[in-house]
Amino acid sequence: MLGVLGSSEEKSYPLLYLAKVLDTIVETTEAELLVNYIPKQLETVEKLVKLCEPKTQQRIHLSIYGKSLREFMALTFLCKAFIGNEGGAVNMAKALEVPTFSIFAPFTKRAAWALYEDHKNVSVHLEDYEPETYVKLSLKEIRKEATTYYKALKPEYFKEKLINYLKEVL
Repeated sequence: MLGVLGSSEEKSYPLLYLAKVLDTIVETTEAELLVNYIPKQLETVEKLVKLCEPKTQQRIHLSIYGKSLREFMALTFLCKAFIGNEGGAVNMAKALEVPTFSIFAPFTKRAAWALYEDHKNVSVHLEDYEPETYVKLSLKEIRKEATTYYKALKPEYFKEKLINYLKEVL
């Protein structure tokens, strides 16, 4: 299950970068991919799919999605992992004991939300790769420029971590 959109644009990993993450998932696992979205987000989700490699596009099944919270949780329970933006859906997956790989918004205090971190629940944050940014600026300052700092969290930074995670949990 993929959590491709956060609760707002500023809490969503850039689509171009997310497409690269999805390509890495398919390259590594040959997985079939389900997407957590609501109908009003379909246009944005379709933009994401178009940014993916053709092989990845073939593995994304937009017609299968939870039309209610109950359906989302039932589908997520059947998945081998939940990968995507940190937020409520990730926490629901954790509650269902589904392994998670979370991408934190750059202005989110990771220590407050990265609960249950272990080999099964893994997360990445810009601070992991550019700690100097967090010495110089407050989270409030980073939030004002959320898009800029999200773009700084390049998928190449955590590609190896993602591949290792996929090999371990799938």
